[in-house]
Amino acid sequence: MTDELDPDRLREDRDERSRLATEEPWEMLVTDVVDNEDGGTTISFDLDVEAHKAMANLGVQFVLHCAAAQVDMQVALDAILKMGSLDD
Repeated sequence: MTDELDPDRLREDRDERSRLATEEPWEMLVTDVVDNEDGGTTISFDLDVEAHKAMANLGVQFVLHCAAAQVDMQVALDAILKMGSLDD
């Protein structure tokens, strides 16, 4: 069995991802916002090491959850925004 498929290793990795995603505080500082000619916006962030790990893990979890549910990522993001606007 390879190290990546070892159940204990997978459990430890999952626990570490969970800890990084929920441990507080981690800080994400917006350092620059640029409006682009095409109508988009470029946002730059400054992250400490723990925040960088947590954001990367959350991003991977989001992609994997969307894939497992066979939901397009943009559809999932739009649904999250709609859920937030239900409170308004």
